[in-house]
Amino acid sequence: MNTISKLTMLYLTLFITTTVIGSILLYLPMTGRKSISFIDAFFIATSAFTVTGLSTVDIPSQFNDLGYLVIILLIQIGGIGIVTLTIFIMIFTRKNITFKNRELLMYTWSIDNDSGLLKITIHLVIFSFIVELLGALILSLVFIPDFGIIKGGFLSLFTSISSFNNAGFSLFSNSLIPYSNNFIVNIIVPLLIIIGGIGYIVIVDLWRSNRISKLNLHSKIVLTTTSILIFVGAISFWLIENNNTLKNDNWIVQVYKSVFQSVSTRTAGFNTVDIGQLHDSTLFIFDLLMFIGAAPMSTGGGIKVTTFAIIVAYLYAQLKGQKHTHIFKKSIMAEQISKAIIICFLSSTLIFLSTLIILIESPNLNMTKVLFETISAFATVGLSTGITADLTSLSKVILILLMIIGKIGVLIIVSIFIRPKKESYYYSSEKINLYVLLFFYFYHSYNPLVWFYTI
Repeated sequence: MNTISKLTMLYLTLFITTTVIGSILLYLPMTGRKSISFIDAFFIATSAFTVTGLSTVDIPSQFNDLGYLVIILLIQIGGIGIVTLTIFIMIFTRKNITFKNRELLMYTWSIDNDSGLLKITIHLVIFSFIVELLGALILSLVFIPDFGIIKGGFLSLFTSISSFNNAGFSLFSNSLIPYSNNFIVNIIVPLLIIIGGIGYIVIVDLWRSNRISKLNLHSKIVLTTTSILIFVGAISFWLIENNNTLKNDNWIVQVYKSVFQSVSTRTAGFNTVDIGQLHDSTLFIFDLLMFIGAAPMSTGGGIKVTTFAIIVAYLYAQLKGQKHTHIFKKSIMAEQISKAIIICFLSSTLIFLSTLIILIESPNLNMTKVLFETISAFATVGLSTGITADLTSLSKVILILLMIIGKIGVLIIVSIFIRPKKESYYYSSEKINLYVLLFFYFYHSYNPLVWFYTI
């Protein structure tokens, strides 16, 4: 077994072990207000640790304060990363950091060198804690007056951690719908989601650069694509839902809801509207936003905005007959283009097969809602049309697997089963005609003489 395979197995072992421990804790009577099946406890633990937010039970009525604490710890560990947090604790307690520790950290971050690795780890964790604390302090201006210092303070901290880590878990049965017209909630929660969703690398690059033009290519792609997707998502939501879920709101609340849902849908999972009441066309747009997701090395999921941007740039270059793919006057390596296409294809295939199996298992379910659920699970978003609790045990297991694969990464999972192999030979090439049918279609359509004789 090579080094990469060993690191993969070690990472998976840490991941699964933490999830199982969380499941056991949530299954115990001391964390719940009532009994819960182990499959549901495992589902919630997986959803929390993968910072998804999907739930098969009503969180506020199912768990007590200790249960909330277990969930928020799973979210925190999953958001920052089990390996990152472990290394941070080892640094903080002055433990010796071995080469194997560094290798595992580099592997989880997908970087090639360990230059300044420990320093970055410290900054990342401290930055996360500071942002979450600031978010909680501001949100407490809303929740403490409503619920008192202790409960309101905990609600603020829970919501802030859940937002920054793009988890989408809420201690309200109807998410943040009661605060859909609150200015602070509609500013701070999306802001926390965006900061967590663009990733620490972009934050550092923004901090070091004094103007946008000096940002590296990764940051430019993340910020540009994120801004475009938020804008397109908000406008699309408002146009479609203006006479539906938004029809009884004034224009300010409509703006709040449109922007909030556009930001949250791509990776966080909070909602200020009833998802089950949305038009199918809105759900379809949400499917696309969730599938794209957030940035690499962030708390969000999906195929990542960089993957999406590379594929779009590649298709544009091919349509124009360009030999190289460019983004912001920088050429994209062929290897990255190949990986982007593979990720998109494998992710789409996985979602398709999962949706098919769930529909076979529960033929009475609506296909649009099942597709929405599977994409939400894979992209670790957590939005639901309300069918999660009604799924069969097999369907719940499928969603659990989707959440795990979506969090770890489809390529990492595939690498366990497929070993890289160097080619020592290649076959002779032969051209395949891809445009014959298309040619005859246009020829028969636009050639009156041929069209006449065809009749």
